[in-house]
Amino acid sequence: MRINGIPATCAKAPVALDDATRSLTASGSYCIWTGIGNVLATVHLTADWQGESPQAIGVRYLIRFNGTGNGSGAGTFRADVR
Repeated sequence: MRINGIPATCAKAPVALDDATRSLTASGSYCIWTGIGNVLATVHLTADWQGESPQAIGVRYLIRFNGTGNGSGAGTFRADVR
């Protein structure tokens, strides 16, 4: 995985699914981020809209990193489910 173009290796994290809000949250994944240091990552994804085909969905994301390097980001992306 790369975060802002910088290689990162992350361990598996506990994942919580919420059918009511169509969301997935992975919390507390320990990552070694090259040149930055050790961080805990939290990722929250929410299926937000359906695209032009039944296989296309829009997803909102929120990601946070806390540790020797701190950061966060949010946005949207299109996922093609096959």
